[in-house]
Formats: sequence, structure tokens, C-alpha cells
Amino acid sequence: MQQGPTVGKASGLGVAGFILGLLGIILIWFLGIIGLILGILGLIFGAIGYWGKWKDKLGLVGFILGLITIIIFVVVMIIAIIWAASFMGF
Repeated sequence: MQQGPTVGKASGLGVAGFILGLLGIILIWFLGIIGLILGILGLIFGAIGYWGKWKDKLGLVGFILGLITIIIFVVVMIIAIIWAASFMGF
């Protein structure tokens, strides 16, 4: 008889989401677009790991880290555009 997944047990997708989200936050400062891509993947894998059948807490953390990575990227891009526009006289 096969048993279903245990609630709270780590799934591969949750762990992958956590690792990718963490790498995304770290790399967003050094390798911008690569950090963004890792953050997006962390968001996706974290969401699947948490809201899928596994209910993995690391998936939720990966989702949050991926979301923070995307927010950091957007804020930095807005600041860069405003800064560049100020030198062009706009």
C-alpha cells in the first residue's frame, strides 16, 4: 500500500525553490539578469513546492526569496532609469 506525501516533509521542488531564491538574492547584486532569472525560478519552484501536494515550508521561503529578488531588481532598475534620465535633462 502506497502512502501519500507527509505534510511538512521537504520536497525536491521546495528545496530547489529555496536554493534558487537564495542564489537569486545574492547574485542580483553582482550578475543582475542571472540573479533575476534564478529569483523567478525560485519563485516558481517555491510556489509549486508549497502550494502543490507537498506543503513544504522551504517552498514558501523559496517563493518569498524569489519575490524579494524580483522586487529588488525592479526597484534598482527604476532608480537607474531615474538617475540616467536626470543626466539627460528629462
